[in-house]
Amino acid sequence: DVAAVDALLLARLQAKYKRDFAEADALREKLAAVHGVRVHDAKKTWKGGVARGTADPWARTEDVYARAGEFKAPVDAEKIQSLIARRAVARRRKHWDMADGLLEELYGQGVVVDDKRREYRAVVAYACRSPGRADEAAVAALVAERALLRERKKFRDADELRARILDEYDVQIDDQKLVWWAVDRA
Repeated sequence: DVAAVDALLLARLQAKYKRDFAEADALREKLAAVHGVRVHDAKKTWKGGVARGTADPWARTEDVYARAGEFKAPVDAEKIQSLIARRAVARRRKHWDMADGLLEELYGQGVVVDDKRREYRAVVAYACRSPGRADEAAVAALVAERALLRERKKFRDADELRARILDEYDVQIDDQKLVWWAVDRA
């Protein structure tokens, strides 16, 4: 009922002019509960038909990224979306250091962001075919670090890490099959 919504909006505006903020807040709650209306004071606008649990009906849809592929470990999708949205705001405001820091935090969660496709996915996981005498946990961590460097297109650093893994642990990596194994240098 548009007339009822308009009357409540007018009453709320009058309460705000009188600096009766408790009444204005009560009217805003009534608008939401009875009519499904959310009010955005800064934009001086309102939206109808908004579900009660909706966090922000004015959120930009371009800040929501789709989840691509399968994740080996559980991922907090809500936290990932929050980091992605915060990064998008930082990028729009040209706060590059903050955006880069949030991207690093996403990488730390094992998540790679593809801004062109508007999606996120897990860092590629490599399997161990044969650890030999190598410290499997240490090598797996280095291989995962290398995979992240490759995802970030830091190929020179990834190649240097690959050489280090071979020198220190006698381990080869097959990027096509996504496996690693110890080599016997006898």
